[in-house]
Amino acid sequence: SKDSLEWIKNNKKNLKGIILSGGASSVYDIDMPKIPKEILNFKIPILGICLGMQWLAYINDKNSVHKIKEGKSYGPVIVSFKTKNKSKLFKNLPNNIKAWSSHGDSVKNVPKDFFVTATSKEGKVIEAMESELRKIWAVQFHPEVEQTEDENIILNNFVFKICKCNKDYFKKDIIEE
Repeated sequence: SKDSLEWIKNNKKNLKGIILSGGASSVYDIDMPKIPKEILNFKIPILGICLGMQWLAYINDKNSVHKIKEGKSYGPVIVSFKTKNKSKLFKNLPNNIKAWSSHGDSVKNVPKDFFVTATSKEGKVIEAMESELRKIWAVQFHPEVEQTEDENIILNNFVFKICKCNKDYFKKDIIEE
């Protein structure tokens, strides 16, 4: 929204990264939540999850996203990571994990300057893409839910390895509060 873009502009010095979450919309919906394209100009790492990934693909190539009828998925999926030059996002993970998938649209081909970093269904479905050059990482599945068996490694890799954030909280502090 316009307000969030203004907030990002005013806090850019302190901002380490942006996560675009999933949602029930399609990139083809007129009423899809509006994400300001200007966020791509800030050179801040961005992680797109589900709809976030579809939006990142779509704004870079309008023909990159399957419409809902063709690529619908709901439930567990085995995600296979590219092992050659493994993405920073997937460091310290095995070559395959069980993940949770819940989406209508899906990315059928990655835009220019992006490459595929994970797939499912024997390479037929793109599960992750990235452009380190553009500071964009994206996953089709949902790393934020406990059904994705990664022990939060993906989100931690984004926050600590890619965004270079420092951990300034600990579970014991939260429990005490």
